Amino acid sequence: YDSLQVQLDATAAIESLALMPDVQAEAIQSGAIPYLQSSLASASSPLRCASAAVVKALASSSESRQALVSAGTIPHLVSMLRADGAGAQEEQTQASGALQNIAFDQPAHKIAIS
Repeated sequence: YDSLQVQLDATAAIESLALMPDVQAEAIQSGAIPYLQSSLASASSPLRCASAAVVKALASSSESRQALVSAGTIPHLVSMLRADGAGAQEEQTQASGALQNIAFDQPAHKIAIS
């Protein structure tokens, strides 16, 4: 993933799949979560925001929520809540939404976030 634009395009493509509940499982099986996990740790604020938006969309299903938690996305999202500088507000908004969806109806996930 050499170019930021290529990464942003890939993330947008994954988000398109994540927004379609009937293909979410296929997106996960094709390796979306490891890619998103690394993107959440990127030095690029726009890429972190885009990745958090995808996590938010994927976390709408309980199967996806568990896969996201198991992959270790929570610490990256929590660190985004502490973002400052350019793009910080958008990072915080996207991370907050993703964490809300991950925690939805899952007491163990709520504990992992806190």
